[in-house]
Amino acid sequence: MSALAPEQLDGPAPRALTGDEARAEFDRRSRRLLGMSGVEFLRRWDAGELDADDDRVAELAFLSPLGR
Repeated sequence: MSALAPEQLDGPAPRALTGDEARAEFDRRSRRLLGMSGVEFLRRWDAGELDADDDRVAELAFLSPLGR
């Protein structure tokens, strides 16, 4: 299977998120998944207060660079 060239893709070309957009998206996901802000998630994650075996926590931990 070969990759498609950019001109073969439908729709607009992907673009990088700005820092503010990335933090806002991380905050939205954190609120949806765990009912806490992204800032609160990062504080609690860094303090070791969250269960890394929880799939929701693991997803946010993976995405945490977006929130920083």
